[in-house]
Amino acid sequence: EAGEVRQAVEAFEQCLVLRRKSRDKIGLAEALNKLGLTYCDIGYDLRAIDYFEQSLVICEDSADFHGQGVCLLHLGNVFKMQKDNKLAIDFFARCLAVRSRVGDAAGMAACHDCLGLVHYGLGDFGKATRHYEEGLAMRKRLGDLEAMCECLKSIGTAYIRMEDTAKAIDAFKRCLDLQRKVCNDTGEVDT
Repeated sequence: EAGEVRQAVEAFEQCLVLRRKSRDKIGLAEALNKLGLTYCDIGYDLRAIDYFEQSLVICEDSADFHGQGVCLLHLGNVFKMQKDNKLAIDFFARCLAVRSRVGDAAGMAACHDCLGLVHYGLGDFGKATRHYEEGLAMRKRLGDLEAMCECLKSIGTAYIRMEDTAKAIDAFKRCLDLQRKVCNDTGEVDT
């Protein structure tokens, strides 16, 4: 596996050289992100952050809002993994603002999920639930039943932590109903 990772890094670094020569800024930003993800996978978080930040600068200079959202989400995830919750929240909130600006409902829902996870980890179950509910509403508008189930599970779990059993049961029942609707037998066991 180490050899495969080394090959991937070498390939992405060669891609970076080619992208820089071609002056393809969006392609360069994408290659930087891929290299950042590769370093993230092997635990080289500082290198990953560096590549994500380089990509973010290019995306901001190019007014590439999709790319900005991707970079901000990656940075938030790295800081979440490092337990730097303040920075994770900052990057996820910035990503949410970018996704909102372009009307990306799926991206906004993903940001709310991430913010919910960080607040849940901090023990702020009320804020976590609010973010999960926002994500649920967006996924409902998108018709993404499976993602709605995941949101409902997160909501139910947060209500359990807040010792509100009635709301927890309601969230889990709603999830179970949705899973039956999409014939997800494994999900019924999961809920």
